Amino acid sequence: PAPKNHKILLENENVRVLEVTVLPGETEPVHSHRWPSILYIQTAGDFIDRDGQGKIIFDSRQLPTPLTFPMTMWKEPEAPHSIENLSKSIAIRLLGVEIKK
Repeated sequence: PAPKNHKILLENENVRVLEVTVLPGETEPVHSHRWPSILYIQTAGDFIDRDGQGKIIFDSRQLPTPLTFPMTMWKEPEAPHSIENLSKSIAIRLLGVEIKK
């Protein structure tokens, strides 16, 4: 994880629970997630997800309808990427539960 943005709340041999915060206008460092996870996204405005080379892999502004929060989703392990929070007022806040086994 990106230590400035990801706080480990619990870790054992089965799971790792992360509290993730990306402040308005902030871009987190490139990082990856080696385990699949459940994300509970509490708040977010518009954001961009870039791969390890800086290429845009997701831009929330391109969706036909805006995402609604809170929302829960499943994510497979993620290759190197970085989230940029485009909002000037809304922090991205989520809890991630990474499943190790």
